Amino acid sequence: PTYMATDAFVLFGDDGLIVGCNRAAERLFGAMSRALREVSPTRWFGPSQQASEGAAASGHLQVITRALAGETVLCILMCRRADGQTFEAEVRAGRFEEHGRNRVVAAIRDVSNEKEAAQRLLHVTRSRTVLSDLGQVLVRSDSEEALLAGACRALTEAGGYIQCWGVRIESENACRIRILAAGGEPARKETQPVQEK
Repeated sequence: PTYMATDAFVLFGDDGLIVGCNRAAERLFGAMSRALREVSPTRWFGPSQQASEGAAASGHLQVITRALAGETVLCILMCRRADGQTFEAEVRAGRFEEHGRNRVVAAIRDVSNEKEAAQRLLHVTRSRTVLSDLGQVLVRSDSEEALLAGACRALTEAGGYIQCWGVRIESENACRIRILAAGGEPARKETQPVQEK
């Protein structure tokens, strides 16, 4: 039964109001079933961030409308816990009939931790790629200019930096530098004054 499931399930009436939920939904939202039912669903559900299988949903009412029309809806909604904390949730919703009335059941899964983990993995992967590219540049460069140009290229192309400069301090007293190599957005290869803050 859904009340024993580990996934959160919320049952909506054809008017868009919550009529029931399982224990996993109570844990997910930090509120008992009665509290979830007694206030407007807009307290718990915000706008959609992305949707598949049809037009983008604008929020829980659009999800319910599409599900009542016979669609199986899959989207990402911003949700809010009882303590006010927001989280991204994957919502899968579909229609069923109960005692002659149309209902919508929505399976809800918090995906915010998965997105954070994916971002961390992307950052680590990018950093490793940059380090590998810099190692190749170091081994293969036959001049200071080639080394700096390759390092700038690795940092902007693999590392995602907007711009990178390889510079030499021309005169400490005059606070001037000479750009020896640049990567990313165009940079002037001339002596630049150092901007003091």
